[in-house]
Amino acid sequence: MMNNFVVDFLGFRMMVSSLIIRIFYALGLLVITIYGLQQALGNLLMGLGIIILANLLWRIFCEALILLFGIHQELVKISRNFKS
Repeated sequence: MMNNFVVDFLGFRMMVSSLIIRIFYALGLLVITIYGLQQALGNLLMGLGIIILANLLWRIFCEALILLFGIHQELVKISRNFKS
């Protein structure tokens, strides 16, 4: 069982990207929100726009990346079923 894990990991059949993307999402969310709050001190409407729109776009981007890796994982499962 452990041997399959190592082979899958080294053969790029198992992806760790989903976890990494979630970490980057949280960091990006924090950075965008802090930047938006900083901008809100000068222009409230601009700051709120940055907080709402930029965080929404960042979320969509990260979800798209996770979706791509999810599709890859499902294709690997399908490929393994056909080889069996």
